[in-house]
Amino acid sequence: MRNVYFLVEGRSCEKRVYPTWIDKLNPGLSRVPSVQLASENSFYIFSGCGYPRILDVALKNTVSELNSLPQYTDLVICLDGDEIGVAPRVQEVFKRLSALDVQLLHASLHVIIQNRCFETWLLGNNSLRTISPIGSPLREYLAYHNVFVEDPEKCGHYDHRFTYNQFHKEYLRELMHGCGGSYNPSRPGAAISQAFIGALESRVQQQSDHLESFQHFLGLIRSL
Repeated sequence: MRNVYFLVEGRSCEKRVYPTWIDKLNPGLSRVPSVQLASENSFYIFSGCGYPRILDVALKNTVSELNSLPQYTDLVICLDGDEIGVAPRVQEVFKRLSALDVQLLHASLHVIIQNRCFETWLLGNNSLRTISPIGSPLREYLAYHNVFVEDPEKCGHYDHRFTYNQFHKEYLRELMHGCGGSYNPSRPGAAISQAFIGALESRVQQQSDHLESFQHFLGLIRSL
């Protein structure tokens, strides 16, 4: 039996997308709408309402809550690597956890770092190739780092106007627009579909050295 608590950074995007993705990757897990309702092979998702609040406030509250709910076997913390990347962010999570005056009593901890952010993973969908003429600024973005050929997790922040997070969101919006769609973290559109996660799975099967942090996510969800 596994009951999994997901503490995610995003205020809305991951809460909307992850349930569909988890259902495809591990259909044996069922989502519950309330944390107390977990009984057998279920999962619950809670938003930490952004960084640094997820570590400043939500982490301690979640640990305390899980200690009173022994049916939970796993705590999965999902947050962006942003400017510092995967290893330093993982270290930050464990440092914050060790500094708490309360520790996990029974749930196993797993940390997923979205490198550089959740939208970086979405850039790995090769089906986002537009069939219409490519205009500006997408043409310049593809010339800077072609995410269909190069690893999206290796994509920089373009120029001084952007952080990694900002540029990868902007890049994704332009790609989705070129395909006749749209993207907003509160309205992630096609990213919610099982077809989208299926395309990302195909990408890493074909290019196994790409999207390393996403592959860690896939492995973890399948193993739960």
